[in-house]
Amino acid sequence: MKLELSEEDRKTLIEATITYTPSKMYRKLSEELGELLVAVSHYQEERATVQEVAEEIADIRINTAQLMLYLGIEQEVDDMAEYKMLRFADRIKEDRGL
Repeated sequence: MKLELSEEDRKTLIEATITYTPSKMYRKLSEELGELLVAVSHYQEERATVQEVAEEIADIRINTAQLMLYLGIEQEVDDMAEYKMLRFADRIKEDRGL
């Protein structure tokens, strides 16, 4: 799993890291994570649409991409996501008895 950003998106995220303080970025990410939790909970209760969940996931993707750029950890996150995806695949096989 690799984060693919267009050059324009990368420039926008870099501008955001210059414009906003780290504490503002962290607060925004926390806020967006909370909104995703609410959207998923409401979706399970049929009080939100799949589009509302998608909107919150998009916000999380943007905010985590910004944080990754700010911290300079894009490669580490890509490597960890690849490792965790392999581990997840193994867990699914185990759970299915394969």
